This record gives sequence, C-alpha cells and structure tokens, in this order.
Amino acid sequence: MTILLNIKGLKMRFGGLLAVNDVNFAVKRNEIAAIIGPNGAGKTTVFNCISGFYKPTAGRITLEERDITGLSSDKICRAGLTRTFQNIRLFSKMTVLENLLVARHNQLNRGYFAGIFRSKSFKESEKNAIVRALEILEFFGLTQHCDQAAENLAYGKQRLLEIARCLMTNPKIIILDEPAAGLNPQETAELGEFIRNIRAKLSTAVVLIEHDMNLVMNIAENIMVMEYGCPIAYGNPAEIRANERVIKAYLGEE
Repeated sequence: MTILLNIKGLKMRFGGLLAVNDVNFAVKRNEIAAIIGPNGAGKTTVFNCISGFYKPTAGRITLEERDITGLSSDKICRAGLTRTFQNIRLFSKMTVLENLLVARHNQLNRGYFAGIFRSKSFKESEKNAIVRALEILEFFGLTQHCDQAAENLAYGKQRLLEIARCLMTNPKIIILDEPAAGLNPQETAELGEFIRNIRAKLSTAVVLIEHDMNLVMNIAENIMVMEYGCPIAYGNPAEIRANERVIKAYLGEE
C-alpha cells in the first residue's frame, strides 16, 4: 500500500519550549491510524502542523509526495487533507444542510460574473454541491435533520455532522482531534463504525487523536505514541499493548 501522508523530522518550537521533537510518521492510503499519549504530549500540535495552523520549526510533511510543509490551511484542504477540532465548531444557527454546503464553497464556480448572473456553470456547481451534501447526510444517518439548526442536534450527532462537513471536500485523508470526546459508550461504538465506513466506502484515510483506548485499539491499524513531545513507540494495536514503555507512560500499570 502506498504512503499517502509522510511526516519526517517534524519539530515545533514555541520560544524556548520544544513542543514537538523529531516526529516521523507515515500513513498509507486508506489506512486508519492514531496518535495517542497523555495530555500535553504534543499530539494536537502535530495535527496543527499537518493541517497548516502552525508552520513547523523544522521537518517536512508531504501529501502524495507533494510538499505541504508550512502551506496555509485552505491550500492544504484543497490538496486533500481536512480536519476536525477538539471543540465542536459548527455554524450553530445554520441548518445541517447549510453547514455542509459552506464546506463545499471552495469547489463552487465562484467567478464574479458567474455569481451575479447565475450562469449555467454556477447553477450546476450549486446543484452538485446539494446532491453531494444529501449523499453525505444519508451516509451519516442525518437526512431527517437536514433542515434543523445544527445547535438543536444531540451532542453525538453534532460530532457526526462535523465529520460529515469535512467529507464535503472529498478529502484523501481526514484527521480527527478527539472525535469521541463527550460521547457515551454506544455513541463511541457507532463512531467507530462510521470511521470504518469512511475508509471502506469513501476510500478516505483517517488519522485520529483519541484518549478512548477501546476505540483506538478496535479500529486503528497504525499507532504512534507520544510523551513530552517525542514519539516513544510505533506499531499495531497488539504491539502497542505489549510495549512496556507505553504501559508505564500512558496505559497504566498495576
């Protein structure tokens, strides 16, 4: 399986603090991967570097062998990588459908005259966006909430809507920052199935930061463990479970 996302020698320094040091991590096409570690280990900082919210101090990040290091988040999104955040960032007053259409705006025909005169190509791009949004809503079981304000959805469905919005850009890879935060066990199990289906049916790779070890161990094939900004282990779930350093640093020991 070919490598889709490749991170080499990644470092991120904030003044005198080296928050991330020498991270090397590769994600294969259509793979489900995870980054785990205690709070403050540097996981979200890695995500912020990957997705263009931070410009790394050192290192190189490639997506399909294209160097995306230091690019702005919108350019990285157009290149095929999108993300969610720890805290839900929906447009709460907009409908569920409108939240998805907003994410598709960068693929619409946005020419000045096309928009004013509503040209044929502009109308066609709008139609295609709505069709895609309805497909994604059906995929996530949110069709019945199409015209409902996002703020009125149950918390678990808001989490799903945020992931659904990311998929509107047809990404090659989606990175999820603690997607199970605040979910009950049943919702977390359902989330795991959705993530599997994103990979299986949409051919999209997934990387997640997550503290729910049951979720990670059940769905991830490739795991990096971090502590104090540095990777301390790489492997599949069985290898990570058996790693003494991981057990001591994060999973706990008797």
